[in-house]
Amino acid sequence: MAIQLSKKDVFWGYFAEFFSLASGLITLPLILKLLTSDEIGVNYIMLTIGSIVSLFDFGFGTQFGRNVTYVFSGVESLEKDKVGLINNDRNINYKLLVTLIKTAKFVYKRISIIVLLFMLSFGTYYMSIITDNFNAVDNSLSIWLIYSCSTFFNIYYTYYLSLLIGKGLIQESRKAMILSKSTSVLLTFILLYCGFGLLAVAISNFIAPFVSRYYSYKVFFTSDVKIQMASHKIDKSEIKELFQVIWYNARKLGLIMVAASSLTYLTMFIVSCFLSLADVASYGLMIQLTGIICVVSMSLFNSMLPNISYLYVNNEVERFKNKLAISLFVFYILFIVGSFVLIYVVPFMLEIIDSKTILPPTIVLLVFVIFNFFEKNQSLFSQILLLENKVPFMNAAILTGIIATLAVLISLYLNFGIIGVVIAQSIPTLLYSAWKWPLVVFKKFNLSFYTDVLERGFVQIKKINKNA
Repeated sequence: MAIQLSKKDVFWGYFAEFFSLASGLITLPLILKLLTSDEIGVNYIMLTIGSIVSLFDFGFGTQFGRNVTYVFSGVESLEKDKVGLINNDRNINYKLLVTLIKTAKFVYKRISIIVLLFMLSFGTYYMSIITDNFNAVDNSLSIWLIYSCSTFFNIYYTYYLSLLIGKGLIQESRKAMILSKSTSVLLTFILLYCGFGLLAVAISNFIAPFVSRYYSYKVFFTSDVKIQMASHKIDKSEIKELFQVIWYNARKLGLIMVAASSLTYLTMFIVSCFLSLADVASYGLMIQLTGIICVVSMSLFNSMLPNISYLYVNNEVERFKNKLAISLFVFYILFIVGSFVLIYVVPFMLEIIDSKTILPPTIVLLVFVIFNFFEKNQSLFSQILLLENKVPFMNAAILTGIIATLAVLISLYLNFGIIGVVIAQSIPTLLYSAWKWPLVVFKKFNLSFYTDVLERGFVQIKKINKNA
C-alpha cells in the first residue's frame, strides 16, 4: 500500500492548523478579557503540568506512528534498530498490525493510569501551594480535578493519532483535530459567557477528546480492516515481544523529550515557583503564541513525514529530496512571517481588546522566537535521522536539557526575570544541537542547504502553483 500525500491532505493540514489558530484567536481574547490575571496564570500552570505529564508518553507516540507506516508499506517484521524487510507485493501483514495496535493499547492504558495518579497526588499538592490552598481562584480544586481527568483521556486516546498518521490518513487526522477543537471552542465560548470562569476551560477540555476518539475510530477501523483483523488472535507473549522492540527506541526518544521539556514546559513550571501569577501569565502567553507559530509552520513537514518515510524506505531518492525540501522551505517562510506578526502586531491587538495580560518586552520576544526557530529547525532534522530507526542525538539532547534547566534556575535565583530565563534556555541549544543535527543530515543524505533545500523547495512551490 503506497502512502501518498494528496493536495487534499495538504489543504486539510493547513486548514486544521488555521482552524487551530483561529480557535485560539476566538477564545484567547475572551479568556484574556473575562478572566483575572490569577486565573490566566493558573490556566497556564495547569497546561504546563499537563504538558509535563504528557512526557510519560516517553516517545511511544512517535514510535507507534512510524511503525504503523512501516506495516502499511509492506514490512514483514518490526526491528529494533533498522527497517524490516518489505515483501515483494507490499501487502499489509495484518497479524503484525493487530499486534501493534494491541501493544499500543497495552502501553497507553498503563501510561494514562500512572499520569492520573501523578496528577491527583503530586499535582494536587503543587496546585494547592500555587493557589494558596485553592483559595486564590474560585472553584480551583474542582477545575484541577476535571483537568486531571481530561489529561487522562487525552493521553489514553493518543494512539489513535499514531494510527491515522501512520496509515497516511492525514486529512482524517486533521478532521479529528478540527472536530475536537470545535467542540472545545463552542463549549468554552458558551460557558465563559454563562459565568463559569476558568471552569469553562476545564469542562470543554474534558469533553473534546471523546469527539476526536469517536471520529478516529470510525475512519481507521473500516469494515475491511475489521474483517482482516478479526481472524488474527494475539496472545500476551506476542504483545510483550513487540513491546520490547518498540521500547528499544522509545526509551531513547523519551529521555530526549524529558530533556527538551526543560527548554519549554519545565521552564514554565520553574518560573511559576519564582515569579508572580501575573508574570507567569505574560510568559505563558508568549509561549502559547509562539507555539501556534511553530505548529502552523511545521504543519506541512508533519503532514509529509509518513510520505517521506515511505519514500526513504523504498529508496526513491529524488522524490524524497523534493518532499523534504518543500516542507523545510515552507517552515522557514511561515515561521519568519509568524514571528514578525507576534513581535509587531499582536501587542497592539492586545491593547485593542483591553487584555488584562500583556506580552513581555520586544527584546524578550525577539530572543525567544530566534531560539524557537533554531530549536524547531534542529527538531525537524532530527526527525529525518529517525527514518533510519536510530536515535544518535539522545546523549546531546539530555545534556542540553540538564544544562538549560540549571541555567534557568540560576537566572531566576539571580532575579534576572523573564529575559534571563529566555537567554538561559537558548544558549545550550544554540551552542550545539542547533547546527549539529542539520549538518549530520546534510552529510548523510548528501544535501546542500542552498541547492537541495532553498532552491529545490522554491522550485517545488512554483510547480505546485503552476499546476493549481
